[in-house]
Amino acid sequence: MTKREVVRAVLDHKRPPYVPWHFGFTAEARQKLFDHYQSDDIMDITDNHFVLLGDDIGYFVDIGKHRFQDYFGAIWDRSIDKDIGNIEGQVLPEPTLKGYTFPDPLADLYFNNIHSLLGKYPNHFRMFEIGFSLYERAWTLRGMEALLMDFVIHPEFVHELMNAICEYNITQIRHALSFDIDAVKLGDDWGQQNGLIMGFDLNFKGEYQKYFTKEHDLVRKAMRDFVKREVVPNIDEWEENGEFPKEMYQKTGALGFLGIGYPEVCDGTSGDIFMKIVAGEELMRSTSGGFVAGIGSIDIAIPPIIRKGTNPQTPRLAQKRICQVIKL
Repeated sequence: MTKREVVRAVLDHKRPPYVPWHFGFTAEARQKLFDHYQSDDIMDITDNHFVLLGDDIGYFVDIGKHRFQDYFGAIWDRSIDKDIGNIEGQVLPEPTLKGYTFPDPLADLYFNNIHSLLGKYPNHFRMFEIGFSLYERAWTLRGMEALLMDFVIHPEFVHELMNAICEYNITQIRHALSFDIDAVKLGDDWGQQNGLIMGFDLNFKGEYQKYFTKEHDLVRKAMRDFVKREVVPNIDEWEENGEFPKEMYQKTGALGFLGIGYPEVCDGTSGDIFMKIVAGEELMRSTSGGFVAGIGSIDIAIPPIIRKGTNPQTPRLAQKRICQVIKL
């Protein structure tokens, strides 16, 4: 198995031949490795399994005296912390976005090396990274202390700021998905905040909810009812047996869930990426990663046909495959 296949096996809840790994290092530790191995090829030294694409913590310009300016305009002092640094000043000195323009999310620097990296590491798991994806991006622009006060004093500005950051990230993700990648990693520390400062119900439900329409809500309810009725009562038995009945493909397909996002000519169901998210979230209520991976396996075979197939063959093969799954 290739490294990519090993990682994907783990994500599909299959037993891998070994536990895959990926090591990252601080600047000082990385330099010690380079000195020891007389090489600056971290992939060769560690035998890592991921090839990392995108920007991770971002792109920086050295402006002198251990200070670096990132793509969003924030200045980082690296005189002590050599990896990221400490924020100096405020890009947004006032609680407003007036006068500030976000950088281009589709700039070449995020994407221009993807093809070369995939060519160099064809057998690695491909992960596109977006560092400082929400809360961290907000405080790097506004300043930590000011942003925390804004949560209380200027909540409308916080929502505006978070909304702009979300739009930026989603635009970037959409373009990243046009490449042959396996995953998108959103780096941030907000996921561990669930109370006074950063709780989802307090501050972020509105930011994400705008991407979901009444149509999404109807699909969510239908999928939730289906999982509750058809899956949850049987999931323990299926887990014990190590498989679920094949007719579950037919039942799921009959509701239109298997074809979400695929062209209608291929018997697909209209729906955007957020419709797929809705279906995936509700499937996870089954509490079984194996069931979700099995039902979702159609998304492994069909996308290459849709993207790379010639016009005459694409509808025929994709339609045949989707129909085969539904009729199992």
